[in-house]
Amino acid sequence: MSAHADIPLRDNGLAEDMKNNDKHISKADCLLCHSQSCVTLSRCLPVTSGRVFFDGCFLRYDNYSFFNESVDPNRDTVKCSGASSTKLGFQKDVGELIENLTESAMAKGGFAVVEGEGVYALAQCWKSVSSAGCRDCLEKARKEVKGCLPSKEGRGLNAGCYLRYSTEKFFSNDKAEKKKSGESTSKP
Repeated sequence: MSAHADIPLRDNGLAEDMKNNDKHISKADCLLCHSQSCVTLSRCLPVTSGRVFFDGCFLRYDNYSFFNESVDPNRDTVKCSGASSTKLGFQKDVGELIENLTESAMAKGGFAVVEGEGVYALAQCWKSVSSAGCRDCLEKARKEVKGCLPSKEGRGLNAGCYLRYSTEKFFSNDKAEKKKSGESTSKP
């Protein structure tokens, strides 16, 4: 259940689910994720804004209309795991995977999942941003997340999108694009 809703906490709010292979997460998981997000955000009060990125959803409130905001130089962030891969070629392979991921997401309306060389990645733009805003956001997230390498996991947490890669599988991959020998193909 993806929603653009005014959340009673503040004047402007946005709630979105992470897609799961072109389908939304289950209604039960959606409601649970948003309930947990609301509890977490309520701890931020009385501040005028807040954002929560969970694996299943994103929730934001603010005291101004941010619905077409794709990047925020003051609040966008990147999170890198502390563990680094020692696998030969890891940085190059993951860098290429992230490039393929963002290009695919931009071509497919703001969402893509890919996997290859033991790495899984997802990119998603919020429905509140334009195509141009999605592109700007994903390009920024791509650059930030590539800065995490050689970490085993990186997340770009931006105003208009989310980008994550990990050596641990975190999504169902029925339709994930697989990278083999420099090619990206769709799994049947």
